[in-house]
Amino acid sequence: MKKTLLFSMLFAASAVFTSAFAGERATTFYPLQTLMAANKTPTPIPNGVKIENNVVVSWPAALIPEDRQIVLPEGIVGIGYQAFAETPLRNIVLPSTLRTISKEAFFASALQAIVIPEGVETLGEAAFSNCHSLIAASLPSTIKNMGNNMFMYCGKLNNVQLKEGLTAIGESAFFKCTALANIALPKSLESIGDGAFNGCSALEEITIPNGVTEIGNNVFDECSFLQKVNFPASVTKIGRSAFHNCVGLSNVSLPEGLKTIDGLAFYGCTSLFEITTPEGLELLGASAFEDCTSLASVTLRKGFTVLNQKAFKGCKALQQITLPEGVEELKPFVFQNCTALTEVTFPSTLKNIGLNALVNCSSLSKVTCDATTPPALKGNVFNKTPNGKTLVVPENSIAQYQATQYWGAPSFATIVTGINSLEPAQDQKAGVYTLQGVRLGTKAIWPSLPKGLYVVGNKKVVK
Repeated sequence: MKKTLLFSMLFAASAVFTSAFAGERATTFYPLQTLMAANKTPTPIPNGVKIENNVVVSWPAALIPEDRQIVLPEGIVGIGYQAFAETPLRNIVLPSTLRTISKEAFFASALQAIVIPEGVETLGEAAFSNCHSLIAASLPSTIKNMGNNMFMYCGKLNNVQLKEGLTAIGESAFFKCTALANIALPKSLESIGDGAFNGCSALEEITIPNGVTEIGNNVFDECSFLQKVNFPASVTKIGRSAFHNCVGLSNVSLPEGLKTIDGLAFYGCTSLFEITTPEGLELLGASAFEDCTSLASVTLRKGFTVLNQKAFKGCKALQQITLPEGVEELKPFVFQNCTALTEVTFPSTLKNIGLNALVNCSSLSKVTCDATTPPALKGNVFNKTPNGKTLVVPENSIAQYQATQYWGAPSFATIVTGINSLEPAQDQKAGVYTLQGVRLGTKAIWPSLPKGLYVVGNKKVVK
């Protein structure tokens, strides 16, 4: 009777999951605690099942009971390598004496739910990998390290309970768990392995616990529904492709202590519209924000000295960019195909600009370079930009820029020295004139004037 009740609960859980999964995303939480009241009568051990030193070494698929359920007796301390792999086992009740679940112990089995009891300390690599029917799992506080590939390809896994005490999630632990919409990471967590949540396309939001210092490579790669990430102050590195193609991610607040944004970190985050890098950032990697096609606002603070190749390539909504003081080099293609970009400001520290850094920035109208000596250009970095651009350079540097290939004509129609905006004037009656001497009004009219070159206070000023 009790076994029948357990089977009914599991069947109902599966039905709840199927119903939820048929919609846009699976969101129903399955109450794992109901499994704890299941039948505790041990299953008779049939001939052909191998148990050595209280470790289940193998339980052949042909010997799984008809109801596809097993209750292991007290005294069992371990489950061996592939002991239940590729069997029709649907549910198993584990004894309180269990201490070890070995590598691939339940690989590709028909498990629907698993509750690992307190006391289990070792959970081997890929123990539940490819369990395509698994919908719910609970891990105890005694497990400190979750092995690599633990729930890889568990496509129906919807509810996971991780207890305080867990310090590490292994590589690809939840790889392609496409129904996993929510997961609470314990405060005790210190590390998240590469690719841990790669391909979790239903995941909506994640809060990284304080204590985690690195977001590994590909950790949230292809999490297409991920909309919000809550970073703690402890994170200093975001790894390569960490949020690659997270197309639903719209806003990210980077922690102030962040030192590294590795290559491709936010590549293809097509909903991301704003980003501010913290002061002290040391590395902004290649293609870090490439093809973030909605990225309209970028604030870069002092820290890094090199802006790596393709960092903002294809950011078609970006209109203005100011590089902070301290930047010395722009690598090739850094702003390629930023077709809405109208204004760029380079710092006084800039020394080199790489090949095609601004190629096909088809709306570029104004470049300000605060370097007194023209930065070295690798070819025509302004290729396929309008020839009518204005270049603003420091006082007494105009002649140098005019004489330097690709800084002068025809890349730029006008090279001037001036300011980008006006400070509040002491004399609001001071006039603003066209280059032809036509008075347009007082300085109060400045905000309403279109972009161009004007005479203000006997000086040429570009707006």
